[in-house]
Amino acid sequence: MGYYGFAVTNYQSFGGDRGDWVYNRIVIVKCDNIIPEENQDKHLVEHLLEEKEYIVSLAIKGLRQVIKNGYKYNVPDSCKLLNKDFKVDNHSFLAFRKECVIERPTLGSIEDDCTTAKFYRVYEAWCNDNNNGYKETKREINKLLDEMGEGEKKKTNGGNTYYKAITLSNEAKADYKSVYSPYTDHDFPDTDANTPDSDELGLNNTDDVIDFSLSNTDFDVPDIT
Repeated sequence: MGYYGFAVTNYQSFGGDRGDWVYNRIVIVKCDNIIPEENQDKHLVEHLLEEKEYIVSLAIKGLRQVIKNGYKYNVPDSCKLLNKDFKVDNHSFLAFRKECVIERPTLGSIEDDCTTAKFYRVYEAWCNDNNNGYKETKREINKLLDEMGEGEKKKTNGGNTYYKAITLSNEAKADYKSVYSPYTDHDFPDTDANTPDSDELGLNNTDDVIDFSLSNTDFDVPDIT
């Protein structure tokens, strides 16, 4: 037995289960034809009731079409795009990724100092500004990135870990400079306390070619000559 419901409301964020199977049950219809107050029908309910037989006949006709279609709605592309946007807006990390994350110019080539530790610190700061401080855990982010094909990490011979496919945009680095740049990665070990994996432990990385260890330090190297 299947149940269908309709709700007239603005977007409502929700937590808990937010898998595709949840959003596949939602069809968002944008209603942007706003009627000016002076033209609004204050007796709309009464007028609809006057046409109730015709309205019910339209609903039955639509139901028959859904049954004929195997209980599947013909969802317009515009509604699918709204659903996709809603999925992003309802997930703090997906919204952060959309706003602050870019693909690496050269896949796997580490040309900046955006370690996974700095990446997560900026995400935390972004959540404080945009999501009342609520954030996903490192475990959840790693799992989501893996599902999206962006979770592979690279550990350099300096001991720092980076995402191979993604990094922060220059704008995000500048906007959150206070948490991005003043610390060294020795002060904040670049490991994931929730899910220590082989990438972070450096067990399976053999392509360590870039070392940011000196460029990330805040002390002067003494002249011993």
